[in-house]
Amino acid sequence: MKFRLSLLLCFLYLSFFGQEKVFYFKDANKEYSSKTIGSANFKEVVDNIVLESKTDAVFWFKIPKSLDDGDYVFQIKNIDTKGAKGFQGNKVLEKLPYQRYNVFQFTRNEDTFIKIASNSKAYYPITLNKSDIFNFKEKKIITYNSFYYGFSFLVILYCFVYYFYFKDYAFLYYSVFLASITLGFLIIDGTLNLFGVSKKITNFLIITNYIVLAFFASKFINSFLFLESIYPKLKKYTYTVGVLIILFGLIYFITDSHLYLLILNVLVFSLLLIYWLTSVLLFKRNIYTKILVLAFALLLFSAIDSFVLTNFGFRIFKSNPLLMKIGGIVQIIVLWFAVIFREKILRKENAFIKKEIISFSDSINLNDEKVKNENTFEDLSHREREIFNLIIQGKSNKVISAELNISVNTVKFHIKNIYEKLNIKSRKEALNIDLNITKL
Repeated sequence: MKFRLSLLLCFLYLSFFGQEKVFYFKDANKEYSSKTIGSANFKEVVDNIVLESKTDAVFWFKIPKSLDDGDYVFQIKNIDTKGAKGFQGNKVLEKLPYQRYNVFQFTRNEDTFIKIASNSKAYYPITLNKSDIFNFKEKKIITYNSFYYGFSFLVILYCFVYYFYFKDYAFLYYSVFLASITLGFLIIDGTLNLFGVSKKITNFLIITNYIVLAFFASKFINSFLFLESIYPKLKKYTYTVGVLIILFGLIYFITDSHLYLLILNVLVFSLLLIYWLTSVLLFKRNIYTKILVLAFALLLFSAIDSFVLTNFGFRIFKSNPLLMKIGGIVQIIVLWFAVIFREKILRKENAFIKKEIISFSDSINLNDEKVKNENTFEDLSHREREIFNLIIQGKSNKVISAELNISVNTVKFHIKNIYEKLNIKSRKEALNIDLNITKL
């Protein structure tokens, strides 16, 4: 009795749970056809994904026949595939038109085989669902995507408005940077396939988007953190990597070779990683630097996982477009507020400088009769005394800016005031003042 019950439970398990299993076979020598593939030694697909490093092999997927007579849909969620064909016995399965990815629909009255290859990595996320479940999930994904793209568009629009209002280039750079991220998601989501965009045009958009992404991401972080005044040599490395990105992008467009696409991916995300690490070095500088570091991390590392590490046949975070979109939304919201918060701080600082200029101008008018040769240290403000002490220590404007957490322009303004009040014209004259008398 127990034996029969075990057989029944086993049968039910195979019927209801085993029917969703998919198997794959790596045809390294491309020697199998639709008539002979049934004899191949298939392996079960784990976690609905097949991932290997670069390979020129053909991959076969096997969907075993099932007692369920409903329509099933098999989807390969990778835009970079070629020659996808479906077979069921002697019948060739046609791909469903106007789909984001390669999609096949069939009944499971016999074994079904799907043949596929890729121009790049062997990275095949797959789904197998009943037809009605597949259609429901696709509508849900398209709805989510529409929300994300609509939200991104609004933020891009707001950033343009803020740029024209505040004349701060950080808003402009961020808006273009965000637009390039959004276009990237449109491409990997397979949205362009819904509109019949050709592979050649898609490749051109990928290359162009990589160039725009690298350029405006670096321009945004430079502008946002004033990196040119802190790390002036970083700009040279940026331009060097930028030229290489353009070069390998053109080579990839001409040759359609995976090797150059891999190099392009490594260059772009290495550049973004360098800028992120640079912002990490400045983490303690102010609040909006901390926000940038944290907001940028999730999207950056999930993208590196998806576009770089998968090319070598492994993943760390098991990233997918949904995870990257979540990271994208977090980044959009947090960085948007960070840019606005930064603008508010800069406006306050500018207002303070304006007030100091007016105050200084008034003091000049009231003290026209003062003796010009006096070193009146008592007239220096607390901030000016701090800066003067750093000047006589031989520190540059950039170092003073970093230590006091103010902009280089603010440092220059205070130094001008110090020179006027002390009736000196250069750092050399400041260093020549008797320190025993002028110690502040």
